[in-house]
Amino acid sequence: MFKRPSKDECLDAIGLSNKRSRETGLYDLQPKTISVPVTSELIRALQPDSSAFNPVPSPGSSDWLANHKESGQTFEEFLYSSPRVPDEKRSVIHILPLTFFEDVVPSDVLEQLAHFASNFFAMPVEILHTESFDKKIQNRINEYSGLVQVNAGQILGTLSKLLPSDSFCLGAITMCDLYPQDSWNFVFGLANMKHRVGVYSLARYMPGFDEGIASSNAHLSSGEKSVLLKRACLLMCHEICHMFGLQHCIYFHCLMNGSNHFEENDSKPLRLCPVCLRKLHSSCGFKIIPRYAKLAEFCHSAGMKSESEWFEKRLHQLS
Repeated sequence: MFKRPSKDECLDAIGLSNKRSRETGLYDLQPKTISVPVTSELIRALQPDSSAFNPVPSPGSSDWLANHKESGQTFEEFLYSSPRVPDEKRSVIHILPLTFFEDVVPSDVLEQLAHFASNFFAMPVEILHTESFDKKIQNRINEYSGLVQVNAGQILGTLSKLLPSDSFCLGAITMCDLYPQDSWNFVFGLANMKHRVGVYSLARYMPGFDEGIASSNAHLSSGEKSVLLKRACLLMCHEICHMFGLQHCIYFHCLMNGSNHFEENDSKPLRLCPVCLRKLHSSCGFKIIPRYAKLAEFCHSAGMKSESEWFEKRLHQLS
């Protein structure tokens, strides 16, 4: 049975001491976890303010943490795992539109995905030419939806052969439903950290999927495309974070929480908690405040009101 981490356990996971500084009133970084130059901006951004970061939700019977044993990954454990980091040779995130027999992801959604990912990871992002894997990957008919699914594990094996020489990681995105192994109903996405490839599906976000209808993206309204974009950004960044070595988060309500079903996945925020933010920051070295400003601007322009408001509020707290 999952037990929500205590306040001290959350502080330790971030790499903060459990006592506040007399000078600043902030929790200081634990010396053993300092891997990059420390700035006041970084220390402020890692404070687990209750007004900005909520505890991980208590799982219901069908939720991820009620069905999967997760021990969590502290920042210190992340460092000891020797995660891969971008370098001069491998500095680009590539997005690969992938098709089997269904429509390709809309080009405007792909362009916005690339824009969001570039801001989220503070790295160049490039969209590759569409690849068709039709008849190359094992498939099956899902007994619940009645729709065709393809084997995500086999896709990863093929993607590893398509990795460009300058690619830090390659994320394939498809409108076809996925499954990781025969015993699973479906999976939203799957990544291979070692080979730096991942695949994620938007199929279950399409109107009519629950009725067993494989909807065409050509029939999406502007409002439906906006919702699809938010879900696609969340799913894409979750899988790419896995390729940076981040494991599922059990400390706060976070983009890196696991999800077992549509409602749980849809409830996750489009942002990282202090634990996961510190992990990604140590790998990418971005400036946190400018990054938040760009994400706020993107979310505002994309009609993601609650996300835009959170980033703007956080900017005000950190300024």
